[in-house]
Amino acid sequence: YTSDGTLAYCTEYQDQFPMGVTMSNPKRLEPGVSYIIANGYKGTKADYGNDSKMKQYYITQLAIYTYLGQANPKNNNEVHKAVWDLVNKAKAAKSDDAKLTVSLSANSTKMNLTSDKKYFISDAITVKSNKSTSFSVAASQNVGAFVVDANGNKVTTVNSGSKVYVKMPVTSIKEGQTATISMAVKGSHTKQAAYLYQPGNSSIQNITPGVTYPVTETASASIKVTATRPKTEQPKVTKVKISKK
Repeated sequence: YTSDGTLAYCTEYQDQFPMGVTMSNPKRLEPGVSYIIANGYKGTKADYGNDSKMKQYYITQLAIYTYLGQANPKNNNEVHKAVWDLVNKAKAAKSDDAKLTVSLSANSTKMNLTSDKKYFISDAITVKSNKSTSFSVAASQNVGAFVVDANGNKVTTVNSGSKVYVKMPVTSIKEGQTATISMAVKGSHTKQAAYLYQPGNSSIQNITPGVTYPVTETASASIKVTATRPKTEQPKVTKVKISKK
């Protein structure tokens, strides 16, 4: 345990136990170990002597050694099954640790008039992300633009796979004028990170306290669409000569 009483875990079982050693140079651990720390046992020095709590502490420590390839439990009892459950989930967490991304795409960026001629509407805009994160969405407010779903309902949040449309009143621009409207999405994803502390002596194990800290990633994207309001054709004036007899 650390000097404040937090239970900690070692990462090199073959090296010397770090009792009474000052650790420094914290380094963020890779996602698999961070997952084990975040989902394993967290406790304090006061847990010593409590068999059920120490059992969970042992499972978490053995899971770290196993994940790092330093142990290979036979998976033939309750403890080993719990270890492998943590390890397998940690491996899945590592493979899913890509940085949050989001993109927008549409077949055409030209807006068209709706059937009632009151609005401009864009082609379907597809939102794509590598995480199941909810993104806020908005369109240019200075021209009264807004975002709707396939049913025409206004939306302010979208998820990966959503198809939305930018809509704008025709009266927002003058006849013969072209406007460029921007639609933007932005969101964030938070994951838990654990940190490794290292001693000055390489023969002593590194340790990671049984605590994690939130790390938040953000991602955003935007797309521009254009709308052109046609000029109203004026009736032609023709002079005629009338002769009345």
